Amino acid sequence: MKQQTRDRILDVALQLCQKQSFWSLKIDDIVKHSHISRATFYNYFKSKDDLIFTLFENELERTQQDILSAINEENDVREKLKNYLRRTIISMIEFALTLNIHIEEIQVLPSIPKKKMDAKMEKDIRIVGDILKQGADSGDFFIDDLDMTAHLIWVILTEIGRNAILESRGAERIERDIDAFLKVLFFGITGASNERKKQHQYHPQADSRETHLYDHDSGTD
Repeated sequence: MKQQTRDRILDVALQLCQKQSFWSLKIDDIVKHSHISRATFYNYFKSKDDLIFTLFENELERTQQDILSAINEENDVREKLKNYLRRTIISMIEFALTLNIHIEEIQVLPSIPKKKMDAKMEKDIRIVGDILKQGADSGDFFIDDLDMTAHLIWVILTEIGRNAILESRGAERIERDIDAFLKVLFFGITGASNERKKQHQYHPQADSRETHLYDHDSGTD
C-alpha cells in the first residue's frame, strides 16, 4: 500500500511536469491530483527537490540497464565506449525534455544529499572504468592511471550532455562532439605514431537510431 501511494505521487508529479515547468509545480498540485494530504506527501518525500531527484534516479535506473545491455553486445571496446557516451547523453536529454528541466538545475537542488550525488557519479565512473579495463586487458588501450582516466571521461561526458541540453544540439552535432573527444582520447593532443594509428585506428560509425530524438531541433549547431 505504501509503495503504491509513493508510486502514485511520482506518476502524478511526472504527468504534471510534462504539462508545466517543474519549477512552477507546487506541492499542493501534487497532493490534489494524487488525492492525498500534504502530511502524507511528506511521509514519502522531504521536499519537492527530494521528489525530483527520486524521479531522476528512477529514470537513470530505467535507462542504465538498457545502456549496459546495448554496450555489452559490442565487441570493439572503442565502439563500446562511444555507444556508452552517446546513449548516456541521450538519456540526459530525454530526462530534461520530459521534466522541462536543465541539467544544471538538477545539480543545484539544495535538498539533495551529497552522498546521493556522489553515489551516482561513482557508479557512472565505475562503468567507464570497466570499459577502459576491458580495453587495457585486450591491448587496445594504453592507460597509466585507470581511475583518473575514467573520472576525466565522466567529467567531459557530463559537460557534453550539459551543453547539448542548454543549446538544444541536434544528433549530428552531438556525434561530432563525441567523435572529436574520442579522437583526442585515443590519439592524444600531440598525435600518435603512424604505427600505433595503424594498429588502433578509430573510425567513427554513424548511428541513425537516435536521430529521431532530435527531430524537433531547428539545427545541428
